[in-house]
Amino acid sequence: MSPASAGAVPDAAQRGPSRDSTSPLIRTKLHKPPLPSDYVCRDRLLDKMDKAMDVPLTLVSAGAGTGKSVMVAAWLEDRGHPGAWLSLDDSDGDLRRFLRYLVAGLESLHPGSLQDTAALLDAPELPPVAVIAAHFTNELDRSTMPQVLVLDDYHLLDPKSSVHELIRGYLKHPPQSWHLILVSRKDPPLALGSLRGAGKINEIRQQDLPFSIAETAGLLSGSVPSGLGEKQIEAIQLRVEGWAAGLRLVGLACRQAPDIDRFIAQLGGNLPDTTAYLMDEVLTTLPAAFSGYLIKTAVLDRFCPALLDAIHPDAEPATTEMDGTRFVELLNHSNLFVVPLDANCEWFRYHHVFQQLLLDQLKQVCSPNEIHALHSNASTWFEQQGCIDEAIKHAVATDVQAAADIVERHRNEPLRNDRWSELQEWLDMLPASIKMSRPSLLLCHGWLASFRLEIDVMAVILQTLDGLEVDLANPILVAEKNFFSSVVAYWEGRFAESLRFSEAAIAVNPGAADMAAGESHLYRALSLQVTGHTRQALSQLRAELNIAPKGSEPYQTRLVAALSFVHLLNGDLELAHEHGRQTVTVAIRNKLPHPKLWGEFICGVASFCAGRFRQTSDILSHCTDSAYIFDIRAACDAYVGVALCHQFNGDNASAEKLMAEGIAYAEDVKGPEAIAVVASAQARLQLLQGNAKAALRWARRESDEANPVEMLFWIEVPKINKYRVLITAGTKTECEKSLGDVVQLRTQLQALHMKNHIIPVAVLQALGLAKLGRENEARTVLIECLELGGEAEWMQPFVEAGEPLIGMLEGISKTGHHREFIQSVLSAYDQYVAAASRGKGTGVATPHVPDHVGLTDLTNRELDILELLAQRLQNKQIGARLNISTHTVKDHLKHVYQKLEVSNRRDAIAKATRTGLLKDSRPNS
Repeated sequence: MSPASAGAVPDAAQRGPSRDSTSPLIRTKLHKPPLPSDYVCRDRLLDKMDKAMDVPLTLVSAGAGTGKSVMVAAWLEDRGHPGAWLSLDDSDGDLRRFLRYLVAGLESLHPGSLQDTAALLDAPELPPVAVIAAHFTNELDRSTMPQVLVLDDYHLLDPKSSVHELIRGYLKHPPQSWHLILVSRKDPPLALGSLRGAGKINEIRQQDLPFSIAETAGLLSGSVPSGLGEKQIEAIQLRVEGWAAGLRLVGLACRQAPDIDRFIAQLGGNLPDTTAYLMDEVLTTLPAAFSGYLIKTAVLDRFCPALLDAIHPDAEPATTEMDGTRFVELLNHSNLFVVPLDANCEWFRYHHVFQQLLLDQLKQVCSPNEIHALHSNASTWFEQQGCIDEAIKHAVATDVQAAADIVERHRNEPLRNDRWSELQEWLDMLPASIKMSRPSLLLCHGWLASFRLEIDVMAVILQTLDGLEVDLANPILVAEKNFFSSVVAYWEGRFAESLRFSEAAIAVNPGAADMAAGESHLYRALSLQVTGHTRQALSQLRAELNIAPKGSEPYQTRLVAALSFVHLLNGDLELAHEHGRQTVTVAIRNKLPHPKLWGEFICGVASFCAGRFRQTSDILSHCTDSAYIFDIRAACDAYVGVALCHQFNGDNASAEKLMAEGIAYAEDVKGPEAIAVVASAQARLQLLQGNAKAALRWARRESDEANPVEMLFWIEVPKINKYRVLITAGTKTECEKSLGDVVQLRTQLQALHMKNHIIPVAVLQALGLAKLGRENEARTVLIECLELGGEAEWMQPFVEAGEPLIGMLEGISKTGHHREFIQSVLSAYDQYVAAASRGKGTGVATPHVPDHVGLTDLTNRELDILELLAQRLQNKQIGARLNISTHTVKDHLKHVYQKLEVSNRRDAIAKATRTGLLKDSRPNS
């Protein structure tokens, strides 16, 4: 039977010390410490603490052992204030780790109250601290009931930790109902002077905390059966100076002191000397077996009986007078500096001062090898319980190679479940030298780089791996190295190599159905697609999905996502949308936030290309709402997509608002590519709104040195937009130059089989030819565009291009080429023009539209249909007359009804007749 299932292990430890099953949190850190049995009520301090409810911050700053935490805990209990407590340690300086605990503690009070902040923790890279602080503060501000948040041992955080920046951000605009209490041995790096000047801080300091003579008498009243005299108490007070920890040590030592007065007389000297003396006195009063056992437990930051037995493996309960259970019983009865950590009293920790004193004793009585053995045994036990971070921490204290072994043994678990930040935390605990010398650990860094798409970092890792001996007998490591080689080769344009490496990654570990295998299949599919083997890519993905085992959801989401990627690159909008939805469904079912966002993004891009702008806006808004946990490049594209959709729907104000949000996001994440993308999109929006000068300023300084493969399936590609602006609004020379560049780009894209970009680039080619008066060539290219986009109904590029292509499309339609698709494009364009008129958003690419909105807003096609309605023709008959589909007729009728503000044919005819609309001449086009 494994230790994890042995009866001696507390239930709270079966997944680690009070851990949540889906998170590596030590939940005992979230418990307010109970008051000690010898607690003395100190009303003067409780009254001073009451001011905490009048200000956003209370700072309790004093030295070790002064009773800070007990005072705050007593105040919360006495006053009945609801609050959350977080006991910090030196590893909580990591912002992500700190936030995990903070969210867990606050949500224990109000479940679901910090959903936005919690979602940010899923980001591959945490957003800027200011963004986190804003989310955190806004969510706390929803509460109206006064509440308290206590951060204990705040001094343990590194002075350079981003946590301080978060607290500073919180205190700039603190929520009215929440009151923060920091308990620290030293002043935190906050603007305390400004807070004092603004009357926003309550302070309790070293001079406030020493015990008075009356309080000292109360604390020591039970230490000596016969009691202590007034002079004895005064003498103790003089020597210990009211120091809480010292007084408790005095109380423990007094119990067995044969001569109290002599004992007190020997307390002279400074406090450190007094402390050492008192510690010696306390230990000498304890049974030898107990004190020896006690000293060895100093290596543990928290403990339970089973863990105590584990660090004493040679102790047999049947033959020794001390084991973990017996020790805990004696510890509770001895009134030593022990703090219960859970309601069941299974987990405990020592007061920090007492633990440090024990550690000093340990170094005196045990050899380094003996201390190392204690840490090693603790590490082994924690690893068996699944508490990997604690196992690593103890191993690092004695043997960094053993710590690295632990990471290597457990690395696959966070990788399988998309818990990248957990793996990052483990790696951060190891020295850099060991991480660079072990292939398995280097590959862990490779995974983290791959999910940030840091191709340069991955390339360096591969070069380093080439200088190390990778265990060829380990299929996982070999597969991962091949996978990273595939990724780097793909983004560097070496597609045949990428395909070879991805296939090697799959072949070396056949049957694998984890996240890593899914990524390999994804890149194999992308490499096949870009080399012209789309059918093979799709066939292989479907075959893998058919045999995917149950419980392999991260693997399956990547296969389905790969299907959507390949379909989109191949221009198959409907299938891309379908598989995007499947990705979302699987991801939601299995609580996988990143695949969910990717699925929604693909659905949004497919809808955008099809010209379904309202639907696109709704879909991509999910991505912008979660921008800070999403891929940065994709999030920027989502902002652009929503902004453009608002523009195409005639809502200029919303378009500009979303564009501003996208720019702010790009500036927040400080990514050069992100900033370039939103700058391009802003120029695109300016062009659509008629501000050609601004758009041209951007285009004339924009570089077009971009690798075509990096265009992927993005809505906004600066290189393409540069040509769009110069062809649409530039000089003849600029148009001619850009047209040549577009032809060259189209050739490159055709070689890469990127139909999703070939279509809009070919539309730009036709537009450029038309602008230069080469109408026959433009018409030929436009027919090619229709061949490419008609079957998949790629409407958006045609709608955005506007005149003169719209006129050419009408002419092509009369020849019978792609008539139904062209009619759909014309209908969509009519809607866009009408929307642009309403939104005053007409750009240089669209025809003149009257400034006013009214009955004359009807397009030529809508007037045709209105006249045929008056002749009592049915939809099918109208379609036959106009050579359009019944579906297109219905679309036009819907817009006629909206513009006339009627709901049926009869009312439409009546209103048009009453206003004379049917007799009027049509508006100029």
